[in-house]
Amino acid sequence: MSRIADELYFAPKIKFRDLDLTGKALPKQFRQRIFGFYLEPALMLANNCAFASGLLVVCAMDALAIYIQGTSDDRVSAICRKIPELASDENAYIFCECFRNGLVHQGKVKNGCEFSIDSESVANRLGKRLVVNPKLLAEAVLKLLDDYVKYLNRNPRMKKAFTRNIEGTFHFELND
Repeated sequence: MSRIADELYFAPKIKFRDLDLTGKALPKQFRQRIFGFYLEPALMLANNCAFASGLLVVCAMDALAIYIQGTSDDRVSAICRKIPELASDENAYIFCECFRNGLVHQGKVKNGCEFSIDSESVANRLGKRLVVNPKLLAEAVLKLLDDYVKYLNRNPRMKKAFTRNIEGTFHFELND
């Protein structure tokens, strides 16, 4: 969360008190949260700070995966499988173990894997290592986010479940 002048924000320019819990605008507000807090800064940082950019994208993937895939342990792997260069079981596993788990648990990318803005695709395999371009990964995650928002807007039952999920996840912030 972000607090500015004693206002708690759900997303840049969206205060928790302005969150649309009727569900109509909530998917768009959620998109603004993931884009504004994670992906937009990641894209701005990518050319000069690949590590910081990559860290933000991994956090965005984790945050998005909770809503798309639920709270299962393999939620990030499932998101990886929606990105062509990470879709194989082995690439999804390496990404989760070396990038997601390495960053979350050890503050580093593990086992010789790396972020590189010089890579011409989202991910390249070098033996058992992955080289990931954080800018291209951010763009791929943004597409997944946009597809998810479209899906919610076309599916009222899922939008209602999504709204309940947001209410539960942010219960404290919504009642602050």
